[in-house]
Amino acid sequence: MDVIVSVRHFELNDEIKKQAVDMINAAFGEFRLKISQVNLVLDMQKELVKASINVGIKDYPVTAESAGYDTVYKALEEVLTKSE
Repeated sequence: MDVIVSVRHFELNDEIKKQAVDMINAAFGEFRLKISQVNLVLDMQKELVKASINVGIKDYPVTAESAGYDTVYKALEEVLTKSE
């Protein structure tokens, strides 16, 4: 499973990237063989962070987007909950 984490309008540090990859692996670990790729985009607009995720599962792609939050972690938690 390839995990791609990208950001818009702010810098991605190693701590945020590691936390995002760990949370994705925890959420989709049991489906690891069926998932080809996970694309996570973190976007900062004004003071709020939104997260969107695309999960490439064979014959069933999943897309989800979070609302705007004041922290990256809250946006990440919501988008992973919606995509499960």
